[in-house]
This record gives sequence, structure tokens and C-alpha cells, in this order.
Amino acid sequence: MKSATPELVALLASSRQFACTDLFTIVRQNGDTLRYSSADVPVYWEENMFTCYGLQIYGLRYRLVTGLEADEQTLTIAGERTQTLVGMPFLDAIQSGVLDGARIKRERAYFDGWGVGVQDMLRPVGCLTVFSGFVSSVDAVTRTSADLRVKSNLALLDVTMPRNSWQASCIHTLFDSGCGLNKLAHSRNGSAEAGSTDVVVNWSGAAAAYYWNGTFAVTSGANAGLGRSIKNSNGTQLLLSYPLPNAMAEGDLFVVCPGCDHTAYTCETRFGNKSNYRGYPYIPTAEIAL
Repeated sequence: MKSATPELVALLASSRQFACTDLFTIVRQNGDTLRYSSADVPVYWEENMFTCYGLQIYGLRYRLVTGLEADEQTLTIAGERTQTLVGMPFLDAIQSGVLDGARIKRERAYFDGWGVGVQDMLRPVGCLTVFSGFVSSVDAVTRTSADLRVKSNLALLDVTMPRNSWQASCIHTLFDSGCGLNKLAHSRNGSAEAGSTDVVVNWSGAAAAYYWNGTFAVTSGANAGLGRSIKNSNGTQLLLSYPLPNAMAEGDLFVVCPGCDHTAYTCETRFGNKSNYRGYPYIPTAEIAL
């Protein structure tokens, strides 16, 4: 059952004409929140302003089924190159992964009419949630639009059971509660040095073979807000897994963190965390067991 304000219940139960529009709320993984409306004027709801300028968003239909089937739908975002996100064209930002894993909610807002309210913004009588989920993948990005695959929250229940399994590699994820390590304690701040490119970052702190499979997050410059995984480090350079939209300029700041291959050797030598290792490296392979 969907909740609604008493005013909305009364409006829907009456024979009066009413108007409606869609409100989209996008919450990025870093907590930044974007709000958009499909109306031709801004909408003000629950102390938040939903802008009507720049982007056209559509998709995420209401669907009702029995059982626990996880719904998956397509959200289309269209916009001009002048619309930006984290300092780059909005569609380029989507292709770079800025909205990966973002939470998206579509609401249907209802009004007594299209009269403009206080501060030239529409104020709905109430809203009903049509769809809520998270971005699972980016299907396609063109010069004018992007198609995002959005899964409902029920997809979060699709986990492997039993929770623990007997395997040679560690079952923990690096820095989770089972691993016990603090990510902040193992992260380092750095700045790009002269000669860096969009895929190779010159940095004197790039300890050889230490940051492979780690994470690289840019905090200033043209690539601010973007992240990449690290393919390798050779002592003076970080090799990124795939290019950034722009070359790293000298002085651009970033944060790096090492990765883990879930082996007992790496857990002990790199992190000194052997006591929390949850792998079973001496389990015989299927060939040996037979």
C-alpha cells in the first residue's frame, strides 16, 4: 500500500480536475543529490526544489507483480552539451561512471491546477512513489541521450547463500567489517607530476607493485569527482585501468588506496592482517581431490 497525504487522498477521491508531473531524485554514491521535474516550471516538495531546466528524464514505469520479482527498467536522460555534472558535460559524466550505483526515485506529483505558487514554483498537494531503485549499468550513451539500467531495491536480496563458503581465497571484501582494516588509514593523498596523461599518472609515491588493483579518486582539476581502478604501479607511475576524460595536469590532487587479491600472502605482507583472513588456501583442487 502506498502512503499519501490527506490532501492528496481527498483530491483523488473528488471529481475535480487535477494535474500531475513526475519528480526524479538521483542520489550519487558520494551523497550528492540531484532533483529534476518534468514540468515546465520548478516544483517545490518537502523543502526541496526540483528544477525543470536543462534535462529531459523519462522511464521507470509503475509495475505491480506478485512475489519477490526484482524489477529492472530503463531510464533515459537527454540533454544538451551545456548541461554539466562535476565540471563536464552531463552525458560524458554518465559515461565516465559518475552515476554508477546511484539511487534513483521517480515520484508522481499531483496539483489542484497549473497555477504558479510562491516563488514561481509549483507546490503539489501530494506525491506517490512510482519506482525506486539503483543504477546497475549504462546501456548506451549518444551525443544527445543516455540509457541507464535501473534495478529495483529487491535486487539487493539476490545474494549468494550460504553466506560463507569454503574456498581458497578470502571471502571478505577489503575494508569491510570482516576484514577489519580502516580504508582511511591505508589511503594516501598525492598530486600529479609533470608529464602525466589520461591513463598514466606520474607520482613519486607510486610504490612498485603496491597499488595494483587499487582505487584512484581525483579530488581537483578537470577530472575532479571521477575514479578509476589501478592496473599497476612501478615506483614512479600509476597505470590506470582505463583513461580519464582529460589528461591529469601537474598539481591535480588525488587519493589512492591499495587493492587486494584475497590471497594469504597479500593479506600478511601488504596489510599485516592475517588474523582476519577467511580463506582456506590448503583446500585441494578438484583434480587433486579426485
